[in-house]
Amino acid sequence: MLIGQTRHLYAEHLQAAGVNALLYCGQGLSHVCLWAQSEVEEGDRLYNGLLAYLASELLTQV
Repeated sequence: MLIGQTRHLYAEHLQAAGVNALLYCGQGLSHVCLWAQSEVEEGDRLYNGLLAYLASELLTQV
């Protein structure tokens, strides 16, 4: 089984168990990809997507 397929299966199993899981597969990103924010376009995309997700799920306006 390929690594990408394993990630998708893991996300699917989490979702089936009732966990709100979101899988983001960035092209060419490594486990330290957030450090690439503002240096690599894909790092910017991940960082902005992460902030948008957190804002929609965790933050509320007062």
